[in-house]
Amino acid sequence: MLNKDSLFVLLWFRVFCKLFFSFGGKVAVPEVFVFRFVLLFVFWATAAFPVRANESALWGKTPKIAVVIDDLGLNKKATEAVIRLPAPLTLSFMAYADDLDDVTERAATAGHELFLHVPMEPVGSAYPGAGALRAAMSDNELRGALDVALSAFSGYVGINNHMGSLLTADRRAMDVVAGELKPRNLIFLDSLTSPSSVAATAAAAAGLRYAVRDVFLDHVQRRKEILENLRQLEHKAERNGFAVGIGHPHPLTIAILKEWIPEALRRGFDFVPVSAIAHTTDAVYP
Repeated sequence: MLNKDSLFVLLWFRVFCKLFFSFGGKVAVPEVFVFRFVLLFVFWATAAFPVRANESALWGKTPKIAVVIDDLGLNKKATEAVIRLPAPLTLSFMAYADDLDDVTERAATAGHELFLHVPMEPVGSAYPGAGALRAAMSDNELRGALDVALSAFSGYVGINNHMGSLLTADRRAMDVVAGELKPRNLIFLDSLTSPSSVAATAAAAAGLRYAVRDVFLDHVQRRKEILENLRQLEHKAERNGFAVGIGHPHPLTIAILKEWIPEALRRGFDFVPVSAIAHTTDAVYP
């Protein structure tokens, strides 16, 4: 199916042909053959370079922003402060945190979407946390470790990786993870901790709905940098129709989000959970 850009090019080429031949332009090939050639080219280009996922659905509509807050459940006070932020956000609770049933129920009651934050092996020596999925694990070991993580609490609609720059770049491992998520109808959000990540590719191949992080909001804990990252998130949402930002339950991040969310709403942005913009197998994400 032709996307809007292809139709635009086709329309203007047709206008050009009409004007060219109306004013006595000389070409060696009849107009009809030139037009048919360009039509075939446009169809080929549309197939070879498909549009970004959901672009057609979002064309002309309000830009959508999904804000994800990771690492929840470890600091109870910070977690409660995040829950009090305007909904809907996507709140990702750490798989190895304790006593998650009550707090996740409160988060859901407040209107937030629940995700499970699963520790995965990073490049280097940083410790990802208890029960992390590691690249050296066999397929069965990966399935076992993931099953343990998935039992942390109920009611979540997807998972995302905590760290994981090594594991998400391992296609075998990510195929195993995707294969376990598919029958559970879970979404995979790639936190994109590595430019070499193949998580989205594995998810699409397995038929999973998935999304990919666009902007890390608070990797530098300074007001100026966080506000600049939020502006970048807005620009991406305006350009692409949607954007995903990931932050953490730091006091400064929470305070800035409390100010920024109402302001962004007044400027015409729509806040949605990750599930509202998750991609399917026919989607392409750059």
